[in-house]
Amino acid sequence: MNSRPRKRWVFGLSILLSLLLFTSILSSCGDGGTASLAGRQHDVGTKESVKPQSCSSPSNIVQSPNGGEHWRKGNTYKIKWSPALICGSYKKCMVHILLYYPTASCELCSCFYKTIARNTWNDGVHSWKIPTTIQSRSDYIVLIQPISPWHIIYPKYDWSNKVFKISRSKIGAMKVTTPNGGQKWRTGKRYALKWDKGNGGASVKIQLLRSGRHYKWISKRTKNDGRFTWKIPSSVATGSAYKIKITSRTKKTVTDTSNKNFKITRVGGKTTTTTSIAN
Repeated sequence: MNSRPRKRWVFGLSILLSLLLFTSILSSCGDGGTASLAGRQHDVGTKESVKPQSCSSPSNIVQSPNGGEHWRKGNTYKIKWSPALICGSYKKCMVHILLYYPTASCELCSCFYKTIARNTWNDGVHSWKIPTTIQSRSDYIVLIQPISPWHIIYPKYDWSNKVFKISRSKIGAMKVTTPNGGQKWRTGKRYALKWDKGNGGASVKIQLLRSGRHYKWISKRTKNDGRFTWKIPSSVATGSAYKIKITSRTKKTVTDTSNKNFKITRVGGKTTTTTSIAN
């Protein structure tokens, strides 16, 4: 009897069983659910935490975050690792990247929290924009590991050496950047008003000030996106005591004005002297 078909059948069955086992592990790693690692399964999501445990791994693959980093929600960061160490000389395998933190019911390395990348190429870098909905914590680590079927050939994985922090993004103050003093603008021309949108909310209003007092509305409502194109009306009087004032429509105390005066002249260099100031 030819033994080759039997050997092929046994080999195929072993591969199938391995794939089924790994699939069952991955299925337990849904976001906000449970994670199974090294035979341990724990619920996650509780705010209670325990002292972080050290995580042992067979190699030093993860480069960043590898401990001590302070990352902000809403920002994009690069997760880096050594591709040759995870898949040998074959760098075209795929990996998954998982986020962990400890809870009262499990240790750091067995407490799955969120999938960062379910399958990404093992090229050594993955850009991750941190969701604003993620929990603010100082005890996160990442796990990088080959996905099926590469995990059978290259059973290597690695954790961050130490914990890192994710916190709320710092929102600065709304700030006028252009015009901010010294500009010489002409009536009838278009100019870009610019500002740092900061904590200004969804929309703002823009005023033209002259000698520190309200002179004209440029816009009573516009999106707080940091830019507004303004065509200076020919009716605007020439002068050198102008400033721009931008105020949040939802937070009246959030406002900013040009640091110094800018100048408005007429096309062709003609000037008009106007002493009255509109209120």
